[in-house]
Amino acid sequence: MVFHTSLSAYLYTCVRYKIIRHINQSKLREKYYRDFLSYAGLSVDNSNEDQVNYNDINKLIEQKVSELPKKCQKIFRLSRYNDLSIKEISQLLNISHKTVENQLTIALKYLRKSLGKLMIFLV
Repeated sequence: MVFHTSLSAYLYTCVRYKIIRHINQSKLREKYYRDFLSYAGLSVDNSNEDQVNYNDINKLIEQKVSELPKKCQKIFRLSRYNDLSIKEISQLLNISHKTVENQLTIALKYLRKSLGKLMIFLV
């Protein structure tokens, strides 16, 4: 019974921190988006035009991510979209920690090169 209590407390804490991390990263992404709009000389209000700009940026990023090799895409998406750590990804995919690091490096180099100054606000 003690194990059950400690396990449920552990799982509760994991979920709680995962939610907090997600909220914080969402706020950070919103800040990057607003910074990018300011940098590009675009409006930063919450209009429909803003949403269209945000969607266009996301489509461009997704297009470039889809040009990566399949393994690299998967690792990048797990890292950036699912907020998994390098350790979590390596365990999930049953590959080495170093392989995950290398694949993320490849992805980020490619995205920096293909997206140019936009990457400053995204990574």
